[in-house]
Amino acid sequence: MSYDDEGTEAEIFRANDCRSMVTVVGVISDSDSREPIEGSIIKTDQNDSAISGSDGKYEIIICDDSEIMNVSSDGYKTAFVSLEENHPESDALNISLKKPGLSDVILVLKILAGVNNDPESPVADLNGDGKADLRDSIHILQKLAEM
Repeated sequence: MSYDDEGTEAEIFRANDCRSMVTVVGVISDSDSREPIEGSIIKTDQNDSAISGSDGKYEIIICDDSEIMNVSSDGYKTAFVSLEENHPESDALNISLKKPGLSDVILVLKILAGVNNDPESPVADLNGDGKADLRDSIHILQKLAEM
């Protein structure tokens, strides 16, 4: 466990050893309300990871050759941050997560209904019959409503 200046707990995991490590700190927040987001998962392309604390603050020790960091949290779109462009060793790397918009919901509903025009796109086939039908979509929407 690691603790920030105010004693807030943040979990740090390191999956590999590197010759040179860099510590990145920042706050994960909601892009609209600017409220901190607790429990966000921060992970790099080198499999270094951390979880934001109750105040949205995180600290992650990463390999200096890491290029991408992704941040995910339930109810938000995953953010992909270029570490090369954001130079994490200079300042705090604060990240705002966005909630899915209407276009995201429409795309998910198309996939659930099996009417997405892209043949490479996934289809929600819950009963294994090779197609998504209205029952599959209703089942998924019911599960989402329970969350």
